[in-house]
Amino acid sequence: MSRQVINALLFLDDKKLEYSQLSCSNILIDLSGTIKIWGFEFLRTRSNSSWGVEALGSIMMTLMQGYVKDDGVVGVDNLDRWRTDSRAVEFLSATTYVNDMNQLLKQPLLQLPWRESRLKGMVSLANCWSSRGYKFPVV
Repeated sequence: MSRQVINALLFLDDKKLEYSQLSCSNILIDLSGTIKIWGFEFLRTRSNSSWGVEALGSIMMTLMQGYVKDDGVVGVDNLDRWRTDSRAVEFLSATTYVNDMNQLLKQPLLQLPWRESRLKGMVSLANCWSSRGYKFPVV
């Protein structure tokens, strides 16, 4: 998860807007590593101050395990894959107790030296692999 996404959500929050259908499908990454949120038809006047934190929890679960739990509980099912003391699990856990996105920016996961150039490299690899039909093994 990138600081770019949180900064975009903070911008919307500052304008008293929320994104009602935020999911991985609405977050786009271009070839230069720039992240954009797609689908402005989902914008509406903010009704809940923690909307972005809740959405980021769902997105993080999707990135970590491929799905969001049906019962509304935040967490990952396969703890063999994710150490409980990892920065990713700590960030996911924070989405259950922080009440604004500025607090998420202080999480150790987002203190790592993430750069657009690294995203650019990952996007390039994904493009190469997908064009050749590569599939990641199921763990």
